[in-house]
Amino acid sequence: MDNSFDVNAIRLLQLVQTLFPNKDGIPAGTRIMISSSPAAYHPPARFLGVAPSRVAQRVMAELLHENLTRHGLAFSVFSINGAIDESKMRAMYKDKPTSCFIQPNDIAKAMVRLFDSEDFKLAAQIRGESSFA
Repeated sequence: MDNSFDVNAIRLLQLVQTLFPNKDGIPAGTRIMISSSPAAYHPPARFLGVAPSRVAQRVMAELLHENLTRHGLAFSVFSINGAIDESKMRAMYKDKPTSCFIQPNDIAKAMVRLFDSEDFKLAAQIRGESSFA
């Protein structure tokens, strides 16, 4: 859990501090998108190892967004709600059809669409048939 918290929350802050040591030097319209999971909003007990760090990451992004938007930096927490079609998930859900899995290309397309849109939202998501809600 220590490593997860370090990667998800602390590294986000360090990234922003490294890229923009002076908030007045942030170019207008700068965006940072973070991929996350529903555990960032509604942490289930079965995700105890990662849920606290996802919540911390979301809160960090919200605080940075609140404090840096007026300086030109906006954030989005993009929640991937479902099983991603990759080998570990396929192994966990052997009995599930392909339609149960979110395709990585669909995730990428949704993220690019949001990133490029005028309506860059702080909270966004892609939802699959296998959503954990």
